[in-house]
Amino acid sequence: MKKNAYYIVTIHNKQDLIRNVIDGIISSTKDSNYNTNIVCVLDGCTDDSEKIIDSIETFEDIKIHKIYENDVHELLSINSAFRFITKHSDNKKDLIFILQDDVVLQQENLNETIEYLYESNPKLGYISFRCGLSTTIDPRGLLYEYNFVESEDGHWKQLNLDHFLEMKNEEFGFCEIVIKSPTVIRKDILDEVGFFDENLAPYGHDDLDLCIRLNILGYKNAVYGAKFTSKLDWGGTRESKNQEKDYHKQYDNIIVRNKIYLTNKHKQYYEAKSK
Repeated sequence: MKKNAYYIVTIHNKQDLIRNVIDGIISSTKDSNYNTNIVCVLDGCTDDSEKIIDSIETFEDIKIHKIYENDVHELLSINSAFRFITKHSDNKKDLIFILQDDVVLQQENLNETIEYLYESNPKLGYISFRCGLSTTIDPRGLLYEYNFVESEDGHWKQLNLDHFLEMKNEEFGFCEIVIKSPTVIRKDILDEVGFFDENLAPYGHDDLDLCIRLNILGYKNAVYGAKFTSKLDWGGTRESKNQEKDYHKQYDNIIVRNKIYLTNKHKQYYEAKSK
């Protein structure tokens, strides 16, 4: 029996890009030894994203599923997809990928590549194709992030930033924490560690929390430089442009709140790490 690869795509009004995103998954997994399931979470969409998804022609062993959410933002959208997959997946080694709606995959034989990484590294936990880092608690008692690495297809290079180590395409390396879509985790590992912590909703540090929980369980997280395209101007917020300033103020407040929450939640982890 074939294993399944599930590709979660959280979608909020991306009618101009969504066909490319889904076509990227199809081209990266066509003729795979896995059944590829594309799980589209339509999260408060009011544009033609759903119509475009319905018009996409798929190949044998590639299916598209739709889930509807009422503008709940990415973290809760992903958990909705996790619940769908948990209900339908019957193989502990099924793969679960997480993409945002502004990422176009370009990696051949992606399912088989990730399978190989898990089989070659028995305690491999969560994998990001984009970014990794280290964390500590700073003198103020707050979560502090440093030692950044990012794949060459990431955003920081596009911003001409120099505070990170660049990871080349198809390079692989372990990191304490990995963040940012695209990511992947195997089904049995997700079953063990659990879903994203919804106390962090609507967004912010959900990947980080998942990685810490995996580290506590004895897993090692990693960055793999899979090829993809994600341009800066493809992103965007859920707010209109005249609300952008208020949006970023709200975002910053939520990030600070979540850092405080995680510092308290993982106090023992950081105490042990500092010894």
